[in-house]
Amino acid sequence: MVPRPVACGRDDVVSGRLALSRVLLAILVATAAALCFAAVAKADLAADQVERFIASVAPVTAVIRDHPQDLDALSEAIRRAPQPHRLAPFAAAVKQLRSTPAHAALKNAVAGRGFADPEEWAEVADRITRAYATLHLSGQRDALMRRLDQARRAVENNPRLSASDKEALLAELSAGAMIVDRLQAPEADTRAVEPYLDRLREAFSNAP
Repeated sequence: MVPRPVACGRDDVVSGRLALSRVLLAILVATAAALCFAAVAKADLAADQVERFIASVAPVTAVIRDHPQDLDALSEAIRRAPQPHRLAPFAAAVKQLRSTPAHAALKNAVAGRGFADPEEWAEVADRITRAYATLHLSGQRDALMRRLDQARRAVENNPRLSASDKEALLAELSAGAMIVDRLQAPEADTRAVEPYLDRLREAFSNAP
């Protein structure tokens, strides 16, 4: 959460800068994977991919029940969606499976829904759940951006802050706003996912 605007004494300024630094560091850690993910996402997410992913959840769930230990991370990825701080849980879970019997079982399950392999399925799953999280949590993002803007105006209008303090605090707030903005899924992906929100919510709720 972004701290409330700080003011007054020098100690308050230092304390406020430390608090802002902690907030921005947390956001940076949460978004590092997002920036990597955005760099490799090329074609727009298609409605057909969303349909096939939804259709795949049931057979994948059946595989999870047959391989509970190997597929625990995958089960958690489905069960805990949407979580924007966990930005590529499906790809991470599938990567752990490559040398296990569960990988072959998962490949058969997703092949029946038109995916070449678990890795392709996981990439699509991560894009869908990221767009789902963006739509699901859009109100929280807007609130955070408002708080950042309030903090920026408080710094600009505080006569007790030195010019160097203002410059440092405003730079941190600008960086925070930029990072929050980058948290969003590509607009094309959110457009593809939006008509399926209810079906996705139902699919995720049925995870083991």
